[in-house]
Amino acid sequence: MKKIHVFITVFLLVVVPLLFLNCSSEEDFVTGTHFSPHNKKFTFSDFKKETGLKNFSFVKKARLNTSIHARDIDSDFLIDTLEIKRHINPSNDKTTYSFKLYPISEQLESKEYYNLVFEKIGEEWNELIFFNKEKINPIEGEPKLESSEMVYNRMSLALSQGYSEIITYNFHCTGTGKCSTGTCDECHLCISETVTYVYTGINHHDPGSGSLPGSSDPGSGGNSSGIYIPNPYDGAEDLNNLGFMLAGDVVAYFNTLPNTIQSLTISYPWIFNYLIDYFSNNGGVNPISEQNATIALTTFQTLTQNFNSPNWLTTSNEQINFWAFYTLLNNTNQRGFNPQDLFEIKDYLLSANPQTAESIIDYLFSNFNDTESMEFVLDFLRNVEESGLNLDFEKTLNSPANIDDSAIDKSTPEGQKFDCIYKKLMESPSFKNLFVNTFGGEQTKLNVKFEIAENLPNTTNGNCLLLPASNGNYTNLIRINKNILAGPNVRSNFKIAKTILHECIHAYLNIKKINCNLGSTITELNGLDLQQLIGTFYQSFGCHISVNGSPQSQHEFMFNHLVPTFQNIFSEIRDLLAPQSNIDYVNNNTYLNTINNQNFTWNWNDFYKYFSLEGLHLCESFVQNITQVPVENFYYDFYRSQAQQFSKDCQ
Repeated sequence: MKKIHVFITVFLLVVVPLLFLNCSSEEDFVTGTHFSPHNKKFTFSDFKKETGLKNFSFVKKARLNTSIHARDIDSDFLIDTLEIKRHINPSNDKTTYSFKLYPISEQLESKEYYNLVFEKIGEEWNELIFFNKEKINPIEGEPKLESSEMVYNRMSLALSQGYSEIITYNFHCTGTGKCSTGTCDECHLCISETVTYVYTGINHHDPGSGSLPGSSDPGSGGNSSGIYIPNPYDGAEDLNNLGFMLAGDVVAYFNTLPNTIQSLTISYPWIFNYLIDYFSNNGGVNPISEQNATIALTTFQTLTQNFNSPNWLTTSNEQINFWAFYTLLNNTNQRGFNPQDLFEIKDYLLSANPQTAESIIDYLFSNFNDTESMEFVLDFLRNVEESGLNLDFEKTLNSPANIDDSAIDKSTPEGQKFDCIYKKLMESPSFKNLFVNTFGGEQTKLNVKFEIAENLPNTTNGNCLLLPASNGNYTNLIRINKNILAGPNVRSNFKIAKTILHECIHAYLNIKKINCNLGSTITELNGLDLQQLIGTFYQSFGCHISVNGSPQSQHEFMFNHLVPTFQNIFSEIRDLLAPQSNIDYVNNNTYLNTINNQNFTWNWNDFYKYFSLEGLHLCESFVQNITQVPVENFYYDFYRSQAQQFSKDCQ
């Protein structure tokens, strides 16, 4: 018998002269027993609307469990959506949908074909694949189907061969002289076939997890037994379905590549689907898109060699390879893209500790469709090398600066408190954009190293020291007083968070001041607290604090930019720093303003404003706008004192 190799692009399929072809090609069996020649053809759009399945791929990869092979094999197929056979079982209203399924590389006899069947199990759609054979020389008038074997069951892979398939022939007498679009015979009979699949195996249960999806225990209403209508190859491939045709073109292109490239689909079965997406978005399969795809695949094949670690989670190994393929495929022809950047990332990940590597991989995978994430990671790992700091990726990702907190012992009470408060700040989008929101424009992350200090006076919650530059990169050392984190003088969560914010602003202004080139020295800057540092900008002509490139007065900077940014941050994490009981208490109380003898209720935005100004009371603008205005000074003292009454317990 002649064998065919199904190259989908040119569709070298044997057109089999099927008896009663006109009777079956348009059938939509809506009852399982009755068929009307006036039924509308069931389309792919009907299928998607009726099933709700939107993300449909024309490529199907499956491991077949079949008696026609000595072992299980991984096979790739193209799904033809031109003609869909729909069947509703009248006994239980269960609906199945069968598609023609073309193997990409397997050789079939002219009477053999595959079908993909969708059935619903509970609320989930199951996929089955059947291998069908037709009789070689059927007697005229007899049904054609000889056998049908389930070779794939997505929900019950181990039980694919535990099913029996029963072929049923249905004879329909129309009484009209025509069946569908053609005359069938003198009796006006149409013959149709259905296949009933019933699980007849003995082992109904998976010892490790109870009932397998699709098992057919007696009396079970949710089994995967069902009936489908065979959908044979008939030479009517969907030439008008651009997606299907493109998938065929991609298959033909892929089959021209070396075996080392083609074998990638064994480990990475999603390659076909994303190749189809790529060609679809780049004008189809043409010389330019082929060249770019081949470069991407070749680079990916080299990159994947040893690109995994036994110390990573299995999902991390899978995610980084997917990200690498997607990035190469969609950026190879983009200006400024350098494939060697991926090898640089690979080298760093393999040398980093597993926790850091997994955090980076998760970030890249979650943002696989943009290149900014890759640029961020490259900046991070290059800064690690240049600065010599032990940067924390998660904290750097969600902070306004590159963060090294490796000197903080998180097994101690003070270390745990710092880490907890800092993570609350990380949940504020405004904290991540602290410098952008305060100073405007595009900001380059500066380097910040945190440590807990035991030698600071009780009147100093924290300070910031500028360390000598390494390779042109300054590092700010922020020291948090141990006494505000643990012990009898512990401060509230709000006050600790405010201290961290103040010192971050201090670190930023340190860099701005040293870059003014007006004679400022590191020794001089390290003798200043934040309010003193702010004052120095206005004592030297040409070294003002700028926002969006425009010099600001001290008042404008403090009250129009700094305070509003702090207000946004605290409003975003209030419920993380204070328990609901604290919030309810201040909300439900009435307070007396002793300056004007008027009652007032708690105002959270006022609390954030006055509380944020604590520590800036010597600034000229503070003196003019707060200290010298009695009502303002009252509110400042009131809210500042209340800040310490909030919770000191960080969870």
